[in-house]
Amino acid sequence: MALSPEAQNVEMLSDPPNLEVYEPAGEVSTQVIGREVGETFRQAFNALRNQAHAKGASFVMIEDVASHAAWDLSGRTIVSVSGTAFRPK
Repeated sequence: MALSPEAQNVEMLSDPPNLEVYEPAGEVSTQVIGREVGETFRQAFNALRNQAHAKGASFVMIEDVASHAAWDLSGRTIVSVSGTAFRPK
């Protein structure tokens, strides 16, 4: 998943932003399958940033990250990431 140019300013956070300034814009989540673990994670985070931008958000607070090997023994990795998007009030 490529990062859209408009989503380049969406930041990833591990804690919520200042709730006096930002409000939740909704949940974002994705699941990506790939061969190279680092690239698969990058694509998953790009997908979240793209989704957050579509909701008018400036930040994504990551709430869950999981990865595991594909069941088909193909050597691929499945990465699941979810979080909450936040936009200015």
